[in-house]
Amino acid sequence: MARGKFWEVTFDPNGVESSVEKHLDELDNLAGYEQAKVRVQGRKPRRLNLKDKRFSDCELQGGLEKGSFTNCEFLGCRFIGTHWTSVKFSRCRFERCHFLHTDFTSCWFTDCVFETISVSAEHFKCVTTRINVSQFLGAVTTNLAFLPVYTTAQFQLSQLTKSKATLAQILYRSNEEIFGENFFAAHKELIHSRPRGFEEMGWNFLRAPATGQG
Repeated sequence: MARGKFWEVTFDPNGVESSVEKHLDELDNLAGYEQAKVRVQGRKPRRLNLKDKRFSDCELQGGLEKGSFTNCEFLGCRFIGTHWTSVKFSRCRFERCHFLHTDFTSCWFTDCVFETISVSAEHFKCVTTRINVSQFLGAVTTNLAFLPVYTTAQFQLSQLTKSKATLAQILYRSNEEIFGENFFAAHKELIHSRPRGFEEMGWNFLRAPATGQG
């Protein structure tokens, strides 16, 4: 049975879905997971913070709220129905990964690397999330190695262009939302920290008659 769709970078015509199910909060003494279905939601009553973990040919599912990944690698992984809220990814690597029905809300990607990824643009959401837009888009591609007879490489590349345009709108809008929040927060702080009588000083300056010089 094939693993995924032909245009996904993780597609494997002879792939076998793993029946092994793992959870992220069971990784304390492990280096990572390989060829496993990984449930991302934590089951223990603590914040999930993972460091130096490696996920290879895994399928990640579920949702995680508040947590962090530092120096982690996701290689040949499929993010299928994953929901991330207030999660920080620092110096992580996403290589040959596919994203489907995935959303990031109030997340951070700091010094992360994206390389050869595919994204189902119509099933991807990114809200108030800080991410390197140009690097992410530059890594988005399509798989041309297993084209069925009813399509062509030219058509798939045209579909890729449309998908990247949609993704660009989603990602830039997300960054704009962050800018808006930061701008209004800074403006609010400026208003509260201004000296007493600041408005009166400015108003009196504007009303003062101009004086000639010379």
